[in-house]
Amino acid sequence: MDKIKWARKDSATGKGMNRGFCCFDGEFYFENESDVIQWLRSRNVDEYKELSDEFLLDEAYAEEEYYFTEWDIEDSDYYYEEQADGTLIEINK
Repeated sequence: MDKIKWARKDSATGKGMNRGFCCFDGEFYFENESDVIQWLRSRNVDEYKELSDEFLLDEAYAEEEYYFTEWDIEDSDYYYEEQADGTLIEINK
């Protein structure tokens, strides 16, 4: 049986993903928008505490702090392979 392959690893859950949010040019990856919001708010920027989620996302996107994308394993230099126990290991091509 083939092992499951993923292009990226979700920074919040540790699960594999092939589409989602790339933050700070690949420092963090999130599958869910709610995790992006939590990450943005966790940076301890006082003015972020009063902003709505939508405004916070719009501002962060305009500042190029994150974007949404899909990844193709074939175009990548590496991928994550899911093991039988559910853990992910990075495979360099």
